[in-house]
Amino acid sequence: MKCPRCQNDNPEGTRYCGRCGRELPTSGDTVAMDTATFRTPPRGLERGTTFARRFEIIEEIGKGGMGTVYKAYDSKIREVVALKLLKPEIASDLEVVERFRNEIKLARQVAHRHVCRMYDIGEEWLSIYISMEYVAGEDLKSFIRRSGHLNEAKAVGLARQIVDGLAEAHRLGVVHRDLKPQNIMIDRDGNAKIMDFGIARSLHTRGVTGTGVIIGTPEYMAPEQADGRDVDSRADIYALGAVLYEMVTGRVPFEGETPLSIVLKHRSEPPADPQTVNAQISTGLSRIILKCLEKERARRYQSASEVLEDLAAVERGLPVTRQVTVRAKPVTEREITVKFKLRKAILPILGAAVLIVVGIVSLVDRGKNAGPARGGEPAGKGTFVVPSDSRAVRIKSSTEPPPPPTAPESDGTPGRHFSVSGKGATSAIMGYLAPFMKDPAKFLGEKDALEFEKALGEIKTKYPKESAALSQWFDSIQVRIQEGKKQKAAGNLEASKKSYDRGESEMRRLLAQVSERDRAEQAFRELEEAKSRLGASPAFRDRPNLLTWIALEKEKDASDAFAKNDFSGARILCGLLVRIYRMSPQAVDETAGLTALRDLAASIRAEAVAADAPAKQSWLFERAKAEEDGAGEKARDGLVPRSAEQYVLAAFLFEKAKEVALESAGAGRD
Repeated sequence: MKCPRCQNDNPEGTRYCGRCGRELPTSGDTVAMDTATFRTPPRGLERGTTFARRFEIIEEIGKGGMGTVYKAYDSKIREVVALKLLKPEIASDLEVVERFRNEIKLARQVAHRHVCRMYDIGEEWLSIYISMEYVAGEDLKSFIRRSGHLNEAKAVGLARQIVDGLAEAHRLGVVHRDLKPQNIMIDRDGNAKIMDFGIARSLHTRGVTGTGVIIGTPEYMAPEQADGRDVDSRADIYALGAVLYEMVTGRVPFEGETPLSIVLKHRSEPPADPQTVNAQISTGLSRIILKCLEKERARRYQSASEVLEDLAAVERGLPVTRQVTVRAKPVTEREITVKFKLRKAILPILGAAVLIVVGIVSLVDRGKNAGPARGGEPAGKGTFVVPSDSRAVRIKSSTEPPPPPTAPESDGTPGRHFSVSGKGATSAIMGYLAPFMKDPAKFLGEKDALEFEKALGEIKTKYPKESAALSQWFDSIQVRIQEGKKQKAAGNLEASKKSYDRGESEMRRLLAQVSERDRAEQAFRELEEAKSRLGASPAFRDRPNLLTWIALEKEKDASDAFAKNDFSGARILCGLLVRIYRMSPQAVDETAGLTALRDLAASIRAEAVAADAPAKQSWLFERAKAEEDGAGEKARDGLVPRSAEQYVLAAFLFEKAKEVALESAGAGRD
């Protein structure tokens, strides 16, 4: 059978041309002219296929965000290679082609025993292919999963190899941008090799790869990378810290159900000390990991060689002396759990193995493709109808937050969830802990430790129910104090410091939780007060308008968030509902109510802009703007309740973006 492309004669029954690898037409197919339109990439390459007149396909070994990877024999260099065919949607863009050519050209300069060599880049069937060194073995992710976690000796040994490879790449101005266990191969001899430097961005080349594009994987992404800002080698160092954290603990520093929830934690939450997860690792290794994971890149290791130096010290049993900054911040960037459903959006962006535009926050469309929507409006255009359920018509319904679950999560971390159900109990407990709030390390001194223990004793006496839920925190901190004293008395200063460091970390987490809980409870009290004032008016007690309806609808969402310990989300939503209740007397009809919600979202958007949220929290701000625009479209279509809900969501996200941006600015000044 004659190949329509190269005119080579092939035996009957052959599926691919033996010369150019072109998929041959089957009997009955019309042999078309060799045009660009006809020369589309094949659906797949089978064993024995010769591709691009030089690669004999042995087997398919994987698929990813970039495309498909094959094990193949390269007749040109006479070696077995890994052949990666980029997806058509990536390869069809001429700018993408130029980008890859430039970056692969640079990556080919990285010749190191712990870096997978890049060989060639070419074009065939209008598809881009990349050939690289084939590594027989398994990726680090699978390696970790097989054993749960690695012991310190093995982890440090592999980490030194990885850092050694990074150091060489960084010396040549190449940043990986997507370092993760899946991109690190462990060969049959147990040695590490970093893969996919072909998607790296040259520090010295600008213009082809622009800033503002988020490339990476949420679990290992540096904060500045999540912001879409330009990155340098320190982003790889942050990712290295996340990889090393997973190696010794078996889990990533931050987890969540959506990319957004994970990235928000990378942006603002301090990681748990890996020693609290795996007590077998040394303080020195823990310090290395935490320094790599500093939020501000100026506080991280400034070069891979610095990391290598400290890893060598740990391997020799010497102490690590570099300072690690422990930052106490309220945990405000928890996953949003106020019935505004988070869903992922994965977009194929140039060259990344996994490319994300961090989670899209969207409202659940009520009644979509189903009967009447909740609240009495049919799914479609129509007039707003006041809901008839008792909760909607009784303005005095309680907004007292339900007690959250008292049992800690099953991961063994003490006190991650707690209950302080008595009204004002959280504020009272905060009063006892206030002297230690400004400086959590204060309780570690012998005199101050006695004061701390005395404060805990009074809390347990006056608030037995609440202190029972907090007892794991209290007991754990007191154990650290006693361990520190004991080790200090024995002259084991390093072990003493280790105990105190753990105690301080747990203290900070306790204070952050109690503080955020206290703020949420105060927000609920303000909500109750605003609603009570509105309920005093008979006109609004018996006939809620659009604003009172939407506020009542969202009260349960705030309570649900509180019950799930999303104190930040509950607090922000309560604040919005207070403003909505206060606006409701002026909303004499649907138009006035919808206008008020539109203006509320716009005013908070302006505040977010003033806080520089579009730059500091671009993904959250842009999502909020999209929801605001969507609310306007629904209003024009006459979908009043849906538009109202979407305006509330937009306002919520703008407020969240503003708050996180302000905290980020405050952290930068510290």
